[in-house]
Amino acid sequence: MTPFGRLTHRHGVLALLATTALVSSISVLLLSVDVDWNALHRHAVEVRVAFWRATGRMPARPTQPAPWPWSAAQPSYADRDVLVILKTGWQTQSQLEAALQFLDRSRTASNTVIISDHASDIQGGNLSSTWVVHDVIEPLAKDALYNGSEVVKMYEAMHAYIRADKMEDARAVKGWHIDRLKNVPGFQLAYRLHPGYKWYIMIDDDTFLHFPSLLTGLRGLDADRAHYLGTSLDGTIRVAYGGGGIVLSQGAVRLLHFAAPGYLRDTVWNGRESDIALGWALAQAAGVHLAEDRSLVFAGGTPDEVPIDAARACVPAATLHHIKPRDFAIANDRLSHVNATLSWLGMWNAFATSHEMHERRQGWTYNYGETPKYGKVAFASDKGPLDEDGCKKSCSEGCMAWTWRKDQSSCFIGNVLTVGRADVEAVSGVNVARISELEAICNP
Repeated sequence: MTPFGRLTHRHGVLALLATTALVSSISVLLLSVDVDWNALHRHAVEVRVAFWRATGRMPARPTQPAPWPWSAAQPSYADRDVLVILKTGWQTQSQLEAALQFLDRSRTASNTVIISDHASDIQGGNLSSTWVVHDVIEPLAKDALYNGSEVVKMYEAMHAYIRADKMEDARAVKGWHIDRLKNVPGFQLAYRLHPGYKWYIMIDDDTFLHFPSLLTGLRGLDADRAHYLGTSLDGTIRVAYGGGGIVLSQGAVRLLHFAAPGYLRDTVWNGRESDIALGWALAQAAGVHLAEDRSLVFAGGTPDEVPIDAARACVPAATLHHIKPRDFAIANDRLSHVNATLSWLGMWNAFATSHEMHERRQGWTYNYGETPKYGKVAFASDKGPLDEDGCKKSCSEGCMAWTWRKDQSSCFIGNVLTVGRADVEAVSGVNVARISELEAICNP
């Protein structure tokens, strides 16, 4: 028998506890010295992802459509269980007013927290409420740990210009740099003000939120446990993209609330972006990582930018991003009457017209991107010559949309569908039979 042959489960547990204590001690030590946190966190995530893949724990993206597996799962949640954190800035005041006007009817000043880089009160919203806008940067600017950093200097300069009524100079300050400080203190403030909610979702002031779909996306998750949801940013650092909405459970936001202030240090001094800072703080302070299996519920684009494939078709569609003030009215008109869960295929239908009009459209493309990742180039075959009609016929089976370019004599057969965009050189159409098939699967 080897020296390790007598190891028991109890020994394994003790070893795990000892390792955890050692890692925690090292983390505390590292916070007191200068460290390349970007490289450290990237390496840690790469190791974690490699382990997931090696052990088969990495959530696989489905290739076949299926009804949302948690549509009837318990526990379920209602509007009253969710607090919305609306993130804005002094420079995007007009965007905030539009967001409040078309916020879900269940949202009021008592169940919504607005965070910014400038404190104010604002009239508006669907109930003509008075909304308090909280400045979450001011406490950091007064803290010796952050005072003197470039981002705090920008914040102080913007406020100095505002006080001096030099509005053009204030608008010239790079507000998006200041924005990187808002996520972590924003969630912490929301928890201090309203500690009793089961879920906390942070959205930008140009994010459209469809509440019924969000609630369906949360079904089956225990809010007392730590959950971190959102659409993942590209790259090895798996964090939720703020524009698509970031959701924390009661369990996760409670852990974040008690995280040491030092977790913001690298954000302030080394320029870590706000979404990455939040993901890093959750991972390092609380051991909470992004839930990959729910990432398709959220989207970081407009209706015509969101790619819909077989994997996404039946998934609840909770958020849209980059919605300009004038587009909030359009989104509200298309979606406000939908009081049930809306799938991404349903979202496509809401922003598109009838299928018949989509079988062929001049000066348009329904494909997301004409690259191998999103489909293939079709060639002449027994289905017909390489012309517009032959291109359309080539879009069969798993094909979602086709695009013919006469000037290039090229035909692209796509496995991804979008609402589409203008393209003067293209003729495009959708596979109506495939769309109907997916609708039947999503709504059995």
